[in-house]
Amino acid sequence: SPELPGVITQIMVKNGDKVKKDKTVLFETDSNTIQKNLEKSKQGMSLAKLKLEESKANLEKIEAEYDNAKAEYERNQMLFEKKAISDRTFESISTKFKSAKAMVRYGKSLVSLAEESVKQAQIDISLAQDTLNDTKIEAPIDGVVVAKMTEIGEMGAPGVPVIKIVDIKNLEIKAYIPAKYYSLVKENMTDVVVNYENKEVKRLKVSYKSPIIDSTFRTFEIRMDTTSDNDILVPGALVDVRIIFDSSEKKVIPETAVIKRGTTDVVFIAENGIAKEVAVKPVFSKDGIVVLDDYKNLMNKKIITTGNNLLEDGTKIIINQGR
Repeated sequence: SPELPGVITQIMVKNGDKVKKDKTVLFETDSNTIQKNLEKSKQGMSLAKLKLEESKANLEKIEAEYDNAKAEYERNQMLFEKKAISDRTFESISTKFKSAKAMVRYGKSLVSLAEESVKQAQIDISLAQDTLNDTKIEAPIDGVVVAKMTEIGEMGAPGVPVIKIVDIKNLEIKAYIPAKYYSLVKENMTDVVVNYENKEVKRLKVSYKSPIIDSTFRTFEIRMDTTSDNDILVPGALVDVRIIFDSSEKKVIPETAVIKRGTTDVVFIAENGIAKEVAVKPVFSKDGIVVLDDYKNLMNKKIITTGNNLLEDGTKIIINQGR
């Protein structure tokens, strides 16, 4: 969006163009008035410099007159002490010397004022130049132009988008996780596997965990930072994520999925309409979930969570995937 209100006079990019941060000019707003202000500030600088030169020249003249008055005063002071000149004559010379000294102070003050005027003129030029630069809007990030939201000739204003840019390299993946897993997710520690069509495309760390749980949906948000090096991870894409709760890749499943068969903990998985019994090693259970020590035999398997007490290994089953 523009830095200043103004009419959009040029748009330099189109959809699909790649842009570089602080290098690619996206669009310009009307700069005629600002350009005139800059020229006026430059004229003010010229006048201020001329005034400074005049003040310095005048000071040199005053200082020369002061030197003469001082020399005359010192010479006549000796004569006065010897009673060679009258009181009236010496008083006149002394007054002239004091006046010359005062004129030097005045001349120096004029030079100081002129120098301040030059400094202020430089500030005015810098401000005008910065304002003029603000009429040319550069890309705030590296990315690709995906939308042009304002046309040439329309009014632009701060906060009103003109060009939409998307960073297609540096991405953020968001997911919403059931509240019961909240205590198990750790920022910069918990691993997340990103899958697309059942194929792993990335393995990342949770970079952000929401400090709150949504009271309506009973979920919390997590985010993972990544870079895109393929055509799968692009802005707006939908992917599946699988959370790994520690470095040994333990799996979390519903507590109802684990049952006892003798002294062994087992779960049943569905394969081609048949229930298959798989031995598991629970690490701990909490809030209706169980963390397993090893899940290699359960990867990408459909785990049966209800009705499993009636199953035996090899039982034919019909899965009801209700919503």
